[in-house]
Amino acid sequence: MLFSDLTEEKWKALRRGWYVGNDGFLGKSRVRLGRRLRPAKRDSHSGGARKEQWRLAAEQMLREALDALQLAEADLDEMGKEAPEKKVIAWWLRKRTTMSLACISDRLRMGHPATVSHAVSQAKRGGNRGLERLKREVERLERPVQ
Repeated sequence: MLFSDLTEEKWKALRRGWYVGNDGFLGKSRVRLGRRLRPAKRDSHSGGARKEQWRLAAEQMLREALDALQLAEADLDEMGKEAPEKKVIAWWLRKRTTMSLACISDRLRMGHPATVSHAVSQAKRGGNRGLERLKREVERLERPVQ
């Protein structure tokens, strides 16, 4: 089979590292194929897989933020929609993930997504000592451990 006869599906498999042959074959193939073996654009992965990866990462970040603020998931039910801790976690999740306002609202039990939007704006704006203190606690998660 000629390289020009490969279908797009076969190219995807090659780009992801699946090939048949020894290292010499791989080296020759890379030379022959040139640019075609460069990593695909980010949007070449299926939307479902990408969304699931981001959802899992966002869930992990939520757990880390709760731990940083010494909260349990169940505490979210007891807190008001506009609790400072929820505002800071919402701000941090929006800053670090692709979670939608609706998703954050649902996970943090903040009611309408507009509540999240307002909370994120408040946390961004700063000036509130309580929010600033909580932000520092959560931002420590971004620094590498020394």
